[in-house]
Amino acid sequence: MLLKKLLVSTCIAASVASSFTGAAQAAKASKFNEELCASYFDKQLVRKAYFGWGGKPTDPMAIPSHTLRMVESKVTSSFSDKMALGINATPALFKEVWKSVDMWGEKTPIKVVITVDGWQAFAFPGHVPTTRKEDHANGFYDVFADDGSGLRGHISPKDVSLIYAVNLPAQDGTALRALSFYSQKGDLILGLYATEGGKPQNAEAIAGFDKSWDLLKSMPRACKTPTPNS
Repeated sequence: MLLKKLLVSTCIAASVASSFTGAAQAAKASKFNEELCASYFDKQLVRKAYFGWGGKPTDPMAIPSHTLRMVESKVTSSFSDKMALGINATPALFKEVWKSVDMWGEKTPIKVVITVDGWQAFAFPGHVPTTRKEDHANGFYDVFADDGSGLRGHISPKDVSLIYAVNLPAQDGTALRALSFYSQKGDLILGLYATEGGKPQNAEAIAGFDKSWDLLKSMPRACKTPTPNS
């Protein structure tokens, strides 16, 4: 009987310790990611770049990131909740979000933007890179476009810190719609641009992006809305 009580007590203690460890890790990640979020003053600079006199509300986020010398995660997290939704990423959440990307449709035309060290940006028009299930190895998540004849991506989910969906309306009724994945430093790893402001809007790409937007909307937000005292 005594042995049974000891075993039960040990199991409870282990469970409690595990819960505290998980909570501590989540809190640590959240605190770290806050450093990648826009401050109130960052927000003012980004707002001016997009919506001020002479601003360009349809620019890809890489442009003000370069102009302002600001990591792109701070640019993206400067927008209001109506224009941008972000989450703190984990490998499990990354996979869940990319499953929503799979629903965009593998023949849907988009533009993929990647950066080298956050500053050198490259854009690749093509189709949606979807999950290549049989190729996941060594912690990487593999995605291929056009059955492997197009863009191939090998992504490390544990190195993704933030995931953001952005929907920036243009004055002509079009919009920039992008799903972006950021590194532990706040630099863009890759962005999936479903549509671009001022350019033709593909209905399938919009419908697919909306699925990812709705998914992120159901999850806890990453960055608080910045205030003068934040």
